[in-house]
Amino acid sequence: MGRGRTIARIASIAYAVLLGGLLLATDPFGMLGASGTSLQAASKTTPGSMLQHLTAYILLPPLLYAAAWQKHAPMRAAIVIALAHGLILEWLQQFVPGRYADWYDVLANAAGVAIGVVAVSAFVGAGGTTQPN
Repeated sequence: MGRGRTIARIASIAYAVLLGGLLLATDPFGMLGASGTSLQAASKTTPGSMLQHLTAYILLPPLLYAAAWQKHAPMRAAIVIALAHGLILEWLQQFVPGRYADWYDVLANAAGVAIGVVAVSAFVGAGGTTQPN
């Protein structure tokens, strides 16, 4: 395993854990050093929340693809892992006080994954079905 793949694996795990921490926190803005009712109010609106979820999940597929956790069809594996991550965390939010599960957020996560996949495919060429170097 090359040094670049090791770094990509560490980065993908760290990013997945960061997303999990933010999505399961009772005050994610406080974790980021921000506060205020305007930020929290903006995040509760459907467009604001969807935009946050979409942008958060754009980076996960490229990181997972670069980590190449699976030798055959690494893009498929990246898609499945990223979608499962978003779905599981959204489901877990219903158990966090002050948070709730929302299907619109799941759709926004999936849209972010799709954008990330398109970005990887644009750089890889060949549809992202070959093992990255």
